[in-house]
Amino acid sequence: MKKYISIIAAFFLLTSLSTGNVFAAVVDPPAGYAGPYAEVCADNPSATVCQDQEKLSTDTNTSPIYGPDGVLPKVANILAIAAGIIAVVMIMVSGLKMITSTGDSKKFGDARNGIIYASVGLVIVLMARVIIEFILRTIA
Repeated sequence: MKKYISIIAAFFLLTSLSTGNVFAAVVDPPAGYAGPYAEVCADNPSATVCQDQEKLSTDTNTSPIYGPDGVLPKVANILAIAAGIIAVVMIMVSGLKMITSTGDSKKFGDARNGIIYASVGLVIVLMARVIIEFILRTIA
């Protein structure tokens, strides 16, 4: 049980940290960066790619990846809801184990640890959601 909670916590921590680095690269391009189509458009400005480039929006509020209705917020919400449901179910199961331990200190201790680990996992999920929301609002 401890191993699973550690894996879930590490996943959310790495996910929240890695998205920040990706977004930082998108928001702050290096100096002198003219875009991925600079060489093609310099040689052939009438190419379809160059014409499509002008139609692309740089507004992050309409981005299909990290805009308000983008893929990243939807995936983050689904993962947070799933992890929250799992944590609440684990708390309930551990509570039932605690009630039915009938004075056995080992069963009671295991149930208590289950409640503690599930609560810590729930806090980590909430913190990951706050970090993701902060990053998405910062780039938007």
